[in-house]
Amino acid sequence: MKLITYFFISLGLIVGLIVPHAHAFTITHIPLSAGNDFIVSPVHFDFDLTEHRMGTSTLTIVNHSNETVDFKVAPEGRGNGVADAHDWITVEVPVFTLRPNEKISSSLVIQAPGGIGDGVYYANVVISENTRNGGGVMVVSRVSTEVFVTIDTQHALHPSGLLKKFEVPLVQEGSDVAFGIQYKNSGNVYMKQSGNISVKSVFGGKSVEVPVAPFYILPGEEKKIGIPYSIRQWGVYSVSLDLQGEHQKTNYLFVLPLRAIFLAIVLAFLVIRFRTLWIT
Repeated sequence: MKLITYFFISLGLIVGLIVPHAHAFTITHIPLSAGNDFIVSPVHFDFDLTEHRMGTSTLTIVNHSNETVDFKVAPEGRGNGVADAHDWITVEVPVFTLRPNEKISSSLVIQAPGGIGDGVYYANVVISENTRNGGGVMVVSRVSTEVFVTIDTQHALHPSGLLKKFEVPLVQEGSDVAFGIQYKNSGNVYMKQSGNISVKSVFGGKSVEVPVAPFYILPGEEKKIGIPYSIRQWGVYSVSLDLQGEHQKTNYLFVLPLRAIFLAIVLAFLVIRFRTLWIT
């Protein structure tokens, strides 16, 4: 009987402590090794406000440092004459403090004003943190996420892109390779592009898929993307790029022990040379 009584008393205390402090946002502790940075996700927000002029998403921030950090979250305009939407954004928790390895998830709400016309609008959400270094000097770090907003009641916005280059080194000696993508947005709306790079030996074997992480491109913008990859075996490989809405493009890569080949050529030359001298 006493155990049951203690159970309900404890339960009442827990409820009494939690319920008065409940919020829409959450702060949780996660098991990470402390580092010297913080993690923000997502890095892009994509809102289509054509039908409903309001959108909601979730912003997550993780304190990956070994210090208790004060954070501030604030919308900012992109400048350079770009259609601005930062005044449309409300951050649920604009100021907060996280201990090491704590995470917060809060709402980000965007609402287009009445009478706004069709078009593409942009903003940044800037996350800044204040810490003191070993000398007691205040250090401010800033990370921004991009916000893209589309309003297209007349269906006049058309995405269109062009793959300008797919760069694959012809000959590579080491195992670390860098593939390059040069892509241009030739449409009148921002684009989100992604895909895969397939690497396969021409002598057979399984194809390895290397993901091309999603990237955004503004109208008229040309962007270069680098994709690192590691090949462990010498050989000849076909490297194929497959992007959304694009025809597959294939290049070839020769991974060769160039130094060993060079030394073998030099050694063969010396052997032939000394043999000729010896015979004569």
